Amino acid sequence: MNEKMQEISKKYMELLMDDAGERAGVSLLSTGTVAPMLFFHGVNGMKTYSPDYMPDERSKDEFVDNARILCIAHGADAAVFLAEAWINVPRPVEALNFSAWSAKFMGEFRFGKFPQVMI
Repeated sequence: MNEKMQEISKKYMELLMDDAGERAGVSLLSTGTVAPMLFFHGVNGMKTYSPDYMPDERSKDEFVDNARILCIAHGADAAVFLAEAWINVPRPVEALNFSAWSAKFMGEFRFGKFPQVMI
């Protein structure tokens, strides 16, 4: 891939990361949770995919399999996976607070990875 295509893919990655961050923020503020979601850019433009319901481990594995198939089928050159994560980083003098939450999203394109955490 030439340098110009690399820059185009990186630009789409940045747009996908911005979209994922915005959706995560809105979802956390309105419902307090974030549903898993895939954002990707392929030959037909930017797309999203989110499962209806994931009650067990099998359904989570199916979501990952479907995400891979979608990225291949659409010729994705950039993809971002959004999922809720829990983190607690206490200060040295504070007690642990288990009510802390955040959203984590990981982006990947042909030339690198972009991890990001919203706190």
